[in-house]
Amino acid sequence: MNSLDLVQLFDVIQTFVQADTWAASQRIIEARPELLSDEADQLLSQLVAIARQQGDAQAEGAFTEHRQLLAHCRQVGLEAAFAERTMEGDEIPSELGALLTALPPEQRQVLLDAMEFPESEDF
Repeated sequence: MNSLDLVQLFDVIQTFVQADTWAASQRIIEARPELLSDEADQLLSQLVAIARQQGDAQAEGAFTEHRQLLAHCRQVGLEAAFAERTMEGDEIPSELGALLTALPPEQRQVLLDAMEFPESEDF
């Protein structure tokens, strides 16, 4: 992959990670299936490592969560993977999911309890 393609892929990943809802994330993947490529997975892996090195737990959580989602899409299909992301018909915005992912389990559960959401394997 040449550097121009890599920059374009980075831009697509950035748009995907910054989507406001899981429905928006799904539409982005549908429009940009290159997010399901090995190259996108490798780039997300590098972004996770960079965020970890910089001590940015929020970015690390967001990149990790979205990388896992893409891997799950490759395993079970787009529709099934996103169906699992909804809770009782309500969506948790992807940014909140990323923040929850970055929290230690005990703090995450306190927050989920306060929001009246059940514990999820996604978090």
